[in-house]
Amino acid sequence: MAASALLAAVAVLPGCASGGEAPLESPEAVSGPQASAEAGTVSREQAEPHPAAPEQCAVVSELYLSLTLLPLAEEDGAPSLDPAATAGDVREAADDAPAAVRDDFDEAAGLLEDYGMGLEPQELDALRTRLEPVDLWIDRRCAS
Repeated sequence: MAASALLAAVAVLPGCASGGEAPLESPEAVSGPQASAEAGTVSREQAEPHPAAPEQCAVVSELYLSLTLLPLAEEDGAPSLDPAATAGDVREAADDAPAAVRDDFDEAAGLLEDYGMGLEPQELDALRTRLEPVDLWIDRRCAS
């Protein structure tokens, strides 16, 4: 199945892994006079998302990229894309994704289940629109 091969063959996007280093952690609570001086800094840091673990970035980026590249699965004489079968693969792969984007992948899989054989341009546009929150998650949590 071409879509399964595409899901399996997509490489991790650059900038998602940090060379095996541990992800950044949230700041620890500070007590005493230093706490009030750092309170403004902590508030700003809490307003910004914390970087995701490299493994999470890899899972989300791979699945996102493979969905946005689905039309390539139909090129070069590959067998016709079966969106319903691909939806099952997406749901299975999304089990490893962070909860923050799991529903987005599930809804994208639901769109695929509703499509016939192949993937029409308007269907691809709807799929990409549905995945915009995932793209934002990657930009905010995986960019280095």
